[in-house]
Amino acid sequence: MADLLAKASVMRLVGCPLQRSTKAEHSLRGRFWFDQRGATAIEFALAAGTLVFLILNGVDLGRYIYVRSQVENATQMGAHGIWKQCDPMKLPIVPKCYKDQAAAKAAVVNIIGAIVKGVTSEHVTVTEGYYCSDSAGALHAVVDVTKPPAQCLPGVVPGDYLQVQVGYSFNPIFGDLTAARIFGTSISTTSYMRLQ
Repeated sequence: MADLLAKASVMRLVGCPLQRSTKAEHSLRGRFWFDQRGATAIEFALAAGTLVFLILNGVDLGRYIYVRSQVENATQMGAHGIWKQCDPMKLPIVPKCYKDQAAAKAAVVNIIGAIVKGVTSEHVTVTEGYYCSDSAGALHAVVDVTKPPAQCLPGVVPGDYLQVQVGYSFNPIFGDLTAARIFGTSISTTSYMRLQ
C-alpha cells in the first residue's frame, strides 16, 4: 500500500493524467495560473523587446557620434579651406581675398556642404578678427579686423583669426523610441584658424 501511495505522489509531481485536481485548478483563474503553455513565448517577448531597445539605442548613439564628428571635421576643413586659399599677405580676407563677407561665407559653405549633407548658409557663421591670448592661453577678441592692435601683453603679438561656427540639426532615426533625445537635436561646433 505504501508503495502504491509513493507511485501516486511521483505521478502527481511528474504531471501524469492520474493526478488529482483541486477546486482551484478547476476555476478559470486557477487554470490560467497553473498553465505553463506559452510561458516561453512571454519570456522571449520580454527578452527580445529589451534586446531590440538596446540595439535601437546603439544605432542612434553610434549615428550621433558619427554625425557629430563629421560636423566637427567639416568645420575645421572650412576654416582650413579659407586659410589655404587666401595669401597671408592679403589680410584681412574681406576685402583683400574675398569681395565681401557673403563670398567668404559661400566658400566655407561649399567646403562644409561637401562633407556634411544638408548644411546651408543659414547654418554657418564666419567671422574674422584680431585675438590676443591671455596668461592662461585663452583667446579674447580685441578689436575689429580693420584696425589691428599694436600689442596684447608684453611680447605677445595679436593674431588675425578666422572663426567658423556650424549649427547642424540632428534627427535620430528611431525618434522617441531611443535615448538619443538626451543628447539634443542641435550639434554646434566652432573652429578657429590663425591666419597671421
